[in-house]
Amino acid sequence: MLFTFIDRIIVPTLIAIFITGGVASFVLGCALVMRQGATLRFMAHMNRWVSTRETFARLDRRIDLDRAAVPGARRPILGTVFLLVGLAGIALVLWRLQFLSYSVARRADAQAWFFGTVAVESLKWVLVVGFAFTAVVGFLMLAAPARLAELQKRLNQWHATDDSIVAASDKVHTPLEPLVSAYPRASGWIIAIASLLMVLGMLGLASKLH
Repeated sequence: MLFTFIDRIIVPTLIAIFITGGVASFVLGCALVMRQGATLRFMAHMNRWVSTRETFARLDRRIDLDRAAVPGARRPILGTVFLLVGLAGIALVLWRLQFLSYSVARRADAQAWFFGTVAVESLKWVLVVGFAFTAVVGFLMLAAPARLAELQKRLNQWHATDDSIVAASDKVHTPLEPLVSAYPRASGWIIAIASLLMVLGMLGLASKLH
C-alpha cells in the first residue's frame, strides 16, 4: 500500500509540479528574450519583500503560566498517579507492541517488514521514554520535591531570539537578479533552454509511468 501510494500519488504530483514550474520558467525565459524591459519591470513589481521581525516581535515575549514553586511541598496523590501511569504504560507498551511487531514481521513482504521492524519499534521506544519520564516525575513528587522544583526551573528556561540571528536572516538576498538585469537576453536563453529540457524530461518520465 505504501509503495502504491508513492507510485500513484507522490510521484505524479511531483512530476506535475516540475512540469508546471518548467513551463512557467520557459515562458519567463522567452519573455526575457523578446521583451526585456517589460519583463524586468514585471519582475521588479513582483519582488515584494515582507520583514518578519515586526510580525513576530509580539511573540518573542516570555509568558509564565506556572505557579511559583514551593520548595519541599509534596503532592502525594498526583505523584502516585504519575508513577503508576508511567510504570503501567511501560509494561503495556513493551508487551503489546512487542507482540505486534513479532506478528506483523512474520509476513514476507517489504511493507510489513517496514511497519513491523521500523515504525513499530520506533513508536515503542518513544512511548517507553515518555512513560519513563512520567514515572520519574511521579517519583520525584513523592520522594524529592525539591529536586523536582530544580528540574522544572531548569527545563522552563526561556531564551529570547538572538538579535544577531534575526538581523542576519531578516534580509533579502537577490544575487541572480543583477546578472539577469545586466544580461537579460542571454539569461532568457539559458532559462528557456534549461526549462524546456526539464519539461521534456518530466514528460518522458510521466510517459514511462503509464
